Amino acid sequence: MQRMLRLPEMGRTSMKKTTWIVRTAVCLALLLVLQVATKSLGQFVTGSCVNLVLAMAALSGGLWSGVAVAVLSPFCAYALGIGPAFLQLVPCVALGNAVYAVLFALLVGKWLTAKPLAAWGSMVLAAVCKLAALYVVLVKLVAPMIVPAAKLTAVTAAFTWPQLVTALIGGGGKTTLLYTLTEELRKKGTVLLCTSTHIMRPTQYEVLERASEAEVSAALSAHGAVCVGEPSAEGKLGPPSLSFDALARLADYVLVEADGSRRLPLKAHAPHEPVIPANAQRVVLVVGADGFGKPIRDVCHRSERYAALCGVSENALVTPELEAALILAEGLGDRVYIKVNEQFGYYVEIRSISAAASEDEDEIRKF
Repeated sequence: MQRMLRLPEMGRTSMKKTTWIVRTAVCLALLLVLQVATKSLGQFVTGSCVNLVLAMAALSGGLWSGVAVAVLSPFCAYALGIGPAFLQLVPCVALGNAVYAVLFALLVGKWLTAKPLAAWGSMVLAAVCKLAALYVVLVKLVAPMIVPAAKLTAVTAAFTWPQLVTALIGGGGKTTLLYTLTEELRKKGTVLLCTSTHIMRPTQYEVLERASEAEVSAALSAHGAVCVGEPSAEGKLGPPSLSFDALARLADYVLVEADGSRRLPLKAHAPHEPVIPANAQRVVLVVGADGFGKPIRDVCHRSERYAALCGVSENALVTPELEAALILAEGLGDRVYIKVNEQFGYYVEIRSISAAASEDEDEIRKF
């Protein structure tokens, strides 16, 4: 008789466990789908979607459901190729997510119905604490120990406060892209153009030399887009006297040409290159497609290094597969702009290399 009476209770317990598992699994799957779907929209959108799903897990399944999704999702994302580039950074992301899930479950869940205003404040607090945890643990402590210096800015960009500073690196076409982006972005806000190395002096924008913050601010108000820099050899401009942090405070957008290629379409980077500002949040690597099908020694800056990294001779013809292999080997840039001509190019992200479906397939699509 006692055994029969315990059966319903055991059934309810089993049902609760099943419901918890299902809700947690659904939230985990939803989070991964949203990460894939929003990756091209930027970290602000993706991060917001991640926080939303963590909140759903914490509210629907409780504290441990939120923690489970928070911890498991970064490892699943890494396995799918949409997480951090270095496995050692994945636990740091899991920690940041867990901080958010725990605070959300304990604070927001407590105040959601009784005190909505306190609940909203708790949401903000949870998000700030997550950002602080990621910044301290991942950006300041772990990443500098495991990520090469040349890759550090690009790798940690997604885990710091957005500064709207974009660095352009790679082969020929950077200056053209610099001007194109300037014209597009000045429709939305003020734009500063500059370099961390050397660039030709633009003729279509006002150029400020040895300018103070007040002078730069006034020029931006008057013209919308301004180039800043210091005189350099051969009439070129060098890096500005103001820090890149100061420039980020003055303009809505800062575009930095952070590399040189001696007017060649392709490039391999020396250990000291590129010169990416520490506060850059987007690093775009430019590839000149007109270098495809030609010998490495003729179209590549630092051709010897290019050939060595690709495991071929300098007489080998450049192919899209070789260029993709070089980009993956160097690990520089979080976006790639493939310049086809002065009016057209592809803006892509390279994650893997695959062979063409046929010999007639457009070479660019092999990326």
